[in-house]
Amino acid sequence: MRETSMNSQAEDKKQQLLASMQEFARSRLQQNDFSIVQPFLAHYYAQVGADGVLGTNVEDLYGAALAHWQLARGFVSGAPRVHVYNPELEEHGWKSAHTVIEIVNDDMPFLVDSVTMEINRLGLTLHSAIHPVFRVWRDGQGRIEKVQPASDNLPDGSTHATLESWMHFEVDRCSEPEKLEALRTGIAKALSDVRAAVTDWPAMLDAARRSIKELADDHQGDAARQAEVTEARAFLEWLTAGHFIFLGYRDFDLITKDGDNFLQGKADTGLGILRLEERQRTRLFVRRDVLDRYVSCIIFVPREKYTTELRVQIQKLLLKSFNGSSVEFTPLPSESVLARLYITVHARPEGLPNVNKWWPKAATWV
Repeated sequence: MRETSMNSQAEDKKQQLLASMQEFARSRLQQNDFSIVQPFLAHYYAQVGADGVLGTNVEDLYGAALAHWQLARGFVSGAPRVHVYNPELEEHGWKSAHTVIEIVNDDMPFLVDSVTMEINRLGLTLHSAIHPVFRVWRDGQGRIEKVQPASDNLPDGSTHATLESWMHFEVDRCSEPEKLEALRTGIAKALSDVRAAVTDWPAMLDAARRSIKELADDHQGDAARQAEVTEARAFLEWLTAGHFIFLGYRDFDLITKDGDNFLQGKADTGLGILRLEERQRTRLFVRRDVLDRYVSCIIFVPREKYTTELRVQIQKLLLKSFNGSSVEFTPLPSESVLARLYITVHARPEGLPNVNKWWPKAATWV
């Protein structure tokens, strides 16, 4: 009973503080502006626990919310806005001890998890996260006319409102401009991948179902082969029954060249994040050995930029990043627009370091 009472008191104090914030906003804004912003302010901190609000003063609560509002005013559907900065009272009108990430994006699944994963990948600690979803009405020039929580019923006759995800994260303070830019760039790429995966989800599901049908119609071969076909079909059926999130898909042909067999991607078949190859972006994928003996790296580089000099540069960077004792490389033959390189970095006796801080440098290779 005592804990329940304390929680209730904390919630009451939170509501009182947020009410004071709204009165503060009323005193700072023109009446017409306040009438539009007020529903946003009333809901912005609604899902934040009392302990996430009570340690902040009215001015900073208002400043953080209004900064996000200002970012959202320039949002256009299909073009996410990402702002990464260190709020200072003199410059931004509010202050925080942390680096702040503000995002406005079309609402879709996986956004918060994907941004959080990128923050973790960069080795930063997440201190707070606010992520309300709003139904937003905009005029022909994109100006906000009205905002309401997405959970509220849609008014009768409304036709042009869209759902928007407004996310506010606070992480370890980053002072160096290059770290702020790496954080902004990483999050922007994560949002792009989410959009690709969500947009192409129906097409990827259809592709999996076509494969199931092809396997069901495959009656060739002996009993052993048919058992493999049956197992493969059952596995795909399990995946498409809501047990798996499809992130990417692409068609490949098995071809033989100079006595070697390798896969050749079909042009214009990439879906989800496997549009990667069609966008010709450099990417690094890392798998760390559970015993810390080595790390395996696969690097995709635009073929026209791949040279021996670049490969040596990549090897040196990975060797330094992982504090390795030696490095091996293997080119992976492909006719794709991206060259693929497999690199193994062997660990020193003391093991492998935390390497999150090095990963953003992958984008500077080419």
